[in-house]
Amino acid sequence: MKYWNSKGNEEAKNDILHKLIDKLEGEMNKSKHKHLERLRKAKYVYYRFYNDGDYNEKQFVAYFDCDTLGKADENEGARLDDGMDKLILAAYAEQEALGNC
Repeated sequence: MKYWNSKGNEEAKNDILHKLIDKLEGEMNKSKHKHLERLRKAKYVYYRFYNDGDYNEKQFVAYFDCDTLGKADENEGARLDDGMDKLILAAYAEQEALGNC
């Protein structure tokens, strides 16, 4: 829940990437921006989980490598935030290599 409260480990990079996602909307090349697109989709899943209280287990497995997320478990928020950390770092490295960060 760290990112939901704007206290994620990679919050600064997440903010940069969020602005980049907005800037590239409709122009994102899925092969060139693979990790950024994956982060964009994962952010939607994260939002739905914390804002709406719902989740799609298939999406959680795809984006967060966690098939138990969404079930009653005291560690689910930490696993979700760890997944966000990995996605943000991968997207940032990709975009940095492209000269976008």
